[in-house]
Amino acid sequence: MTRPMIDTIQPSMVRRVLAEGWQDRSCVVLLEGGAGSGKSLLLDAVAEHASREGAVVLRAAAREGDAGPFSVLRQLLLSPSLPAAVGQRLARLLRGAGHWQPTWRDTTGDGRPHLSEIHEFSQAVRELAEERPLLLAVDDLGHADEASLELLLQAIRRCRGVRLVLVATKSLGRDPTRAAFHTELLRQPHFRRLRVRPLNEAEVAAVVATYPIAASREFTRSCYAISGGNPLVLRALLDDHLLATGGGGSGPDDGVVVGEAYAEAILTCVHRAGPRVSEIAAGLAVLGESASPERVGRLLDILPATVPQALEVLAASGVLDGCRFRHPNARIAVLDRLDATRRAALHRRAAALLYAAGAPGSAIADHLVAVPGAAPAWAPRVFEEAADLALAEGRVASAIGWLERAQQASVGTRLHAHLQHRLAAVARRLGPSTVDQYLAGPLVALRAGELAAPHFAPLIRLLAGQGRMDEAREALERLHTLATGAGAAVEAKAHLAALYVSSARPVPRSVSPAGVEQMHQTVMPWSMVEGGVGASADAVAAAEDLLRLSELTDATFDAMVGALKLLAQSDQPSRALHWCEELLARADLRRAPGWRVVVACVGGGAALRMCRLAEAERLARHSLGLIHERDDVFTAGPISLLVQVATLAGRHEEATRLLNRPMPEALQNNLLGIHYRRARAVYYRATQRNHSALRDSLATGGLAQRWGLDHAIVLPWRAEAARTLLAMDDREPAERYARDQIERTDQSVPRGRRLVRRLGAALAPVADQPARLTELADELAEGEDRLELLAVLLDLAEAHGAVGDRQRAAEVAGRAVRLARESGALALAQRGLRLIWAGPGRPAAGTGTGTGAESLSDSERRVASLAAAGETNRAIAGRLYITMSTVEQHLTRVYRKLGIQGRHELPVDLWPDAGQHAPDHALHTLPHGPRG
Repeated sequence: MTRPMIDTIQPSMVRRVLAEGWQDRSCVVLLEGGAGSGKSLLLDAVAEHASREGAVVLRAAAREGDAGPFSVLRQLLLSPSLPAAVGQRLARLLRGAGHWQPTWRDTTGDGRPHLSEIHEFSQAVRELAEERPLLLAVDDLGHADEASLELLLQAIRRCRGVRLVLVATKSLGRDPTRAAFHTELLRQPHFRRLRVRPLNEAEVAAVVATYPIAASREFTRSCYAISGGNPLVLRALLDDHLLATGGGGSGPDDGVVVGEAYAEAILTCVHRAGPRVSEIAAGLAVLGESASPERVGRLLDILPATVPQALEVLAASGVLDGCRFRHPNARIAVLDRLDATRRAALHRRAAALLYAAGAPGSAIADHLVAVPGAAPAWAPRVFEEAADLALAEGRVASAIGWLERAQQASVGTRLHAHLQHRLAAVARRLGPSTVDQYLAGPLVALRAGELAAPHFAPLIRLLAGQGRMDEAREALERLHTLATGAGAAVEAKAHLAALYVSSARPVPRSVSPAGVEQMHQTVMPWSMVEGGVGASADAVAAAEDLLRLSELTDATFDAMVGALKLLAQSDQPSRALHWCEELLARADLRRAPGWRVVVACVGGGAALRMCRLAEAERLARHSLGLIHERDDVFTAGPISLLVQVATLAGRHEEATRLLNRPMPEALQNNLLGIHYRRARAVYYRATQRNHSALRDSLATGGLAQRWGLDHAIVLPWRAEAARTLLAMDDREPAERYARDQIERTDQSVPRGRRLVRRLGAALAPVADQPARLTELADELAEGEDRLELLAVLLDLAEAHGAVGDRQRAAEVAGRAVRLARESGALALAQRGLRLIWAGPGRPAAGTGTGTGAESLSDSERRVASLAAAGETNRAIAGRLYITMSTVEQHLTRVYRKLGIQGRHELPVDLWPDAGQHAPDHALHTLPHGPRG
C-alpha cells in the first residue's frame, strides 16, 4: 500500500527557486539530497508552480541504464507544454542523432556535439525563452547521458539574459560520472545549490496522520527515529506497519512493526548513493557496533578520509545515525545483500582487524562465527571473553554457546581442559542436571591419564556438587597417585592440599583478593561436602566473612554454598536463612535458576532445624519449581525436605504421595540419595514402620562410609538407627550403634555434645533420664535448634511419665505442644497431647458411654477441640468471641454426650478440627499446618 505524501515541501522554497531564476535570467538550480529524501517531490512542486505561473515546462527523468545519446533531450521534447513549431524544429535536429553522433565529435574523439548543432539547439531554446519563461526540469542528473548534458550546458551559456531556469536533482554521494559537466555547472554565474533536508518530527507526525493508524506520540517518535525523516523510508515503514497490524492499530507495546518494505527502502537508498557508498555501507554493516571511519577504511582498504562523506550521505538518506544503522533490520538487509564469499571475507578481515586493535572478545566473536573453516589460534580466548560478557549481562544460555565454541576451537591445546571444566561450572547456572553432559569429556581424560594436575580440583568439586561421589572419589584417588609419583608430584600435592585444608584454621581478616581466596579454602575442604565439620565458632565466622566479601560467581559458588551449609549445620541456622535469601537474590540477578535450586534447599534445611515448617516448605517448593524434569535426580533434594515437613505437620498422606513419586535410578548412587533415605526414615518412624526406617538408616551409613563422608555429627546415622532399634525394643544392637556413635562424635563442639547427651539419656537407667534430659532441654532452649528441642521435650515428658511424675510429664508435654503448634508441627503436638491425656494411670481418650464425637454440634466441637488442645476457658472464649459462660455450657453438654468426666478425657482426635471449624477471624490464632 502506497499513500500520497502530504505537501511537506515549503512553499517559500518553491517560490524562491523560481523567483531567483526569473530575476537572474538563465539560472541553474541543483537540488541535492540523500536518496529518497524528496528531491523529486520538490522538483515536481517547482514544475507545477512554474506551469501555474505561465511558464513552458520541459521535464525529463534520467534513469540508470538508460543513458543512450540524447535520451534526456528526447524526453524534454515530449513535454506537452512545448509549442509544436519549436518541438518540430528540435525534433529535426535530433532525428538522426545516432547517425550524427560521429560527426559531432571533435578531433579528440570525445563524442561532444558539433558547434553548428549546439548553436541551432541553443537558438531554438533562446527564442522559446524570449516568448515565455522556460523551465527545464531534469530528475537524477547523475544518470543523464553526456550528449544531452552537453547541449543543455551550452544552451545555458548562450541564453543569458532570457528567463531560462534549469532545475536538476542529484543524489548525495553518487560518483560524479560527468565530472566536467558538474565543474562547468559550478562555474555558471547564477548557479544555486539547495540541500533538501529530511522531514522533522512534526512533519513526520503529519505524514503518519494520513495513515489509518492510532498513533501515539511514542509511535511517531519511533517512526522519526527509525526513518531519519526520509520520506521514502517513512512510507515503507508505515506500509509495513499497516500490513502487520491488519490495516490499522498499533503494534506490540505501541511500537512500529518493521518489515520487508522497510528493508527494500533501505537497500534502495544505499544503491542510489552509488557503488562507493554502497561498499562503505557494507563495511559498516559487517563491523556493527565496532564501526568507526578509521576501521571501515582499514577493512575496505580505502582512505579513511573518504568515509565521512559516505556517512553523511547515508545519514541524509535515513540509513545511519553516525556510524550506526538506525534499525537492526537495516544492517541485516545490507548484510544479506552481500555475496556469501565477500561477506565471509569481510568478517574474516574484521575479526583480525579488531583482534589486532585489542577489541573485546564480544566484539570479535560474531565475526569468527560468520567465517567458515578453521578458526585462528586466538579464537578460544575470544569466545571465552564473549562468554564472560554474556554472563555479566545474565545471558547464561548465550555464554554456554560461546564456551562450547571455545571448547571446539581449543581441541588439542592446553586450554581445552580448562574450558571443559568452565563449561560445566557455567552450566550449573541453568540447572544442576545440565552439568552432567559437560563432565563426560573431563572424565574420559581422567581415565585416560591425560588430565593435568591443575584440573583435578575443579573436576572433583564439580562431581561432588553433582552428588556423583563414586567418580569424585575416583578422581581424588588418582590425584593421590599423581601426588606420590614422579614428574608432576609437587604440583599435584599443592592441589591436593587445597582440597584437604582444615576448616579449623585461624579466620583471615584481610579483605584482599588473597584473603578472600584463603577464606574459600577455609570453609570448602573436601571433607565438608555436606557442611561444617562441627561448625566451630572460627569456622562460622569465616563462613560469614566469605559470604559477605565474595561475589557470587562460578568460581566461588562451591565455596559459598559450603559456607551456607556450614551455617545451616551450626548453632545459628538463622544466619543460614539470612544468607540464603541474600544468595537467592544474587543468583536471580545473574539469571541462575540452577544456583537457586541448590541454595533454596540448603536454606530449607536450616529452616527445618529451626522447626519453621512454613519457611522450609516455601523454600523446598521454590527449589522444586525450578527443576523442569520430573525424573531429574535433583528433585530428591526438595522432595526430601517436603517429606519431612509433611510428616512433622501430620500430613502423612501427602508425604506418602511424595515418596510414591518415581525417582531416577541414578539416585541410588548419588549424594542426594542419602538425604532422600534420611527423610524417608523420618516418615517411616512417624508411621510406625520401624523396620523400613532402620533399613534406610543403615543404607545411609553404608553410602557415607563408601564415600568417605561418615561424619558423626553431619550424618548421625548410627544415632538414628539406635533410636529406631530402641523403639523396636531391640536394645542390644541399639546400644552397639549408640556406643559407636558416641565414640566417633567430637564433643568439643556444642552440637556433637548435645547429640551424645541425648543418646546417652536414652540408654541410661529410667530413673536417670529426667535429669539428663532436663539439662539438655535447658541448653537447647537457649539456641535455635527448635526441632531438636521439641524431640528432647517429648523424650523428657515420656521420661517423667515413666518414673510416675504425671504432673511434671503433663507440664513438659504441654510446653512441647505449645512450641509444636507455633511451628505447625501437628504430629509432634499430637504426640504431646497423648502424653498429657493418655499417660500412665489415666483413662484412655474417648472411653465414655456417650454417643460419640459425631453427636456434637459445630459450636460444641469448636469449643471441645480447643479444650482438647489444652486451652483454658478464658482463652477459648477470647478466640471464639463468646463468653466464658457459653464455653462452660458447651463443655458441660460435650461431657454429657461423650460420657466423660472432664476435659482430661476429651478425645485427642478432636484437636485437629479446631482450625477447620474456627470462624475466619480466628483462624490465624488456631493451630494449623504450614500450607499456603
